[in-house]
Amino acid sequence: MTEFEDKADHSADEDGSQARELFARTVVPAHPGLAFTADDLVAGGRRRVRRRRVAAIVGSTASVVVVAVASTAFAGGGGSGTAAVVPAASPVTSSPRPAPSTTSTAKPPLTDDERTLAERKLAAAVFAEMAGKLDPGGKHLTPMGARVGKEGAFAPNTGVCIAKTKLQVSYGLTMDWTATGQNPFPRPADATSPYVQVTVEVFAPGKNVDQFGASEGWGPLTRTSLADGSVVETGTKAGGHGVQAVRIMSNGQQILVFALDGSTTPDDKTLPTNPFPFTAAQLGGIVGGVSLPLPFADGFQPHTSCGP
Repeated sequence: MTEFEDKADHSADEDGSQARELFARTVVPAHPGLAFTADDLVAGGRRRVRRRRVAAIVGSTASVVVVAVASTAFAGGGGSGTAAVVPAASPVTSSPRPAPSTTSTAKPPLTDDERTLAERKLAAAVFAEMAGKLDPGGKHLTPMGARVGKEGAFAPNTGVCIAKTKLQVSYGLTMDWTATGQNPFPRPADATSPYVQVTVEVFAPGKNVDQFGASEGWGPLTRTSLADGSVVETGTKAGGHGVQAVRIMSNGQQILVFALDGSTTPDDKTLPTNPFPFTAAQLGGIVGGVSLPLPFADGFQPHTSCGP
């Protein structure tokens, strides 16, 4: 039994103050003003008071529900649990959202010059990684020729061009190794100081199928299959003063590194480099460990004049 039901069962002899109190507790202050007061109800007599009490019970129950709903809504926002009930606002008509822009954000395709520059930058990154492994600390290798271009210190300085099609099919970087780290070039014709020419090169798919077959004298080759499907071949020549390693990728690309002693050049007075700084196993491990993306992967071959 509620508080208001208990009050409704009392005798009709309650004084006007109780009726006024009941009325004051059941009327929501935020509602519009009423056309009568609590004194009007009391002056109407016991019969009207009884009717008024019944109405108060119904009205107060509805008010409790409204206030409870409002309190619940505000309590979720961190309020104190009390809230004023206001008349419902007129519906708000939201303006429609603007239509999404149909302007395409796709970038235009790269030009041949832009693609060529991007490919050369890929090659330069690979060459820099290889040089770091061939010469930890950077105390022995010096790149051949002037360092020019936007690709950095390890920009390609050599490569293979197909004269008939005027297409570039490889990028290379040639460096010179000396025990002191001094560049052996330019050098007089009668110079004898030892040096080793080191070249790193990347070929487009299918454009350098048998690198070892390009020259004679290579000893027995070692062939190793890697987990990614590529194959590494290594070999030596000139009594170990020529060493080469080639990695053939699953798509036909090739990356190779070879080190050739200056003493192997015909009619050259250069003394042999002893001990020779590289082994076949060492070069095989270096090309086998390259994980950077290689140029020519998508088959693009830059147009070039095939000139010097």
